Amino acid sequence: MKNTVFTALIMVSVVGMVIAHFYYQNRVNTIAKEAISQASVDTHNQEKTSTKAEHDSEGIEIGGWLGDFLDSQDADSAHIVFFGSSSIENENGKSWPELVMEQIDNGAASPTIDYEVISVGSDTTSDQLLAEGFADKIAESEPDVLVLESLTLNDNGNLAASDSIAHLSAFIDAVSEQIPGVEIILVPTNPIGPATVYPGQIDVLNEQAPSLPVTYVDHWDAWPAEEEMAAYVESGRPTSEGHELWASAFSQFFIGE
Repeated sequence: MKNTVFTALIMVSVVGMVIAHFYYQNRVNTIAKEAISQASVDTHNQEKTSTKAEHDSEGIEIGGWLGDFLDSQDADSAHIVFFGSSSIENENGKSWPELVMEQIDNGAASPTIDYEVISVGSDTTSDQLLAEGFADKIAESEPDVLVLESLTLNDNGNLAASDSIAHLSAFIDAVSEQIPGVEIILVPTNPIGPATVYPGQIDVLNEQAPSLPVTYVDHWDAWPAEEEMAAYVESGRPTSEGHELWASAFSQFFIGE
């Protein structure tokens, strides 16, 4: 009888140990699976954070005036309109606005800065801008930044310097009224080499520009002396070399290049 009871106790103990072993092993496997699952979630979250950080690091890296403008607006995009005479066009290659924007495309990871060029040609004078609806045309483009060429060469021989400034001022006011908050950068038309009246008109522009609600960028100092101008200007308008020079001078201000 004692042997039977003893044997039964041994069997119960063995069964209990086996059950305890399987319970322990199952619990260990469960904990391990939960740990692996949590590790997977943590890794996934870390990968998402890294991707966002890499995306953020690909933001626009532009200096100069445009970089400051984007920072002040807390923006990574802008629409820029270049407006002027045939001096902002180049039939034989890239114009200076194109060359400037090409540097932005090469230097920035973001494609959200775009632009367009609106030219009035070589015959339209500043007193015709409002009547011919160019303020409306610019407004339709909804620019954040307007780079405005002064049209001084178009006015040369047609309007007195003081009248040119008055019409230019009225045009700027009309554009600003139609596009609240637009930033306007005014640049003088290119030099043309030896001349008598034209440089005086530019002098008046230089004197009056600070009174206008614009940022004025005078690039004339970047151009060569009159006797060396032939390679950069033809028939009063920039050659391809002239466009490259103008683009380089403007870029130093605009994007810090």
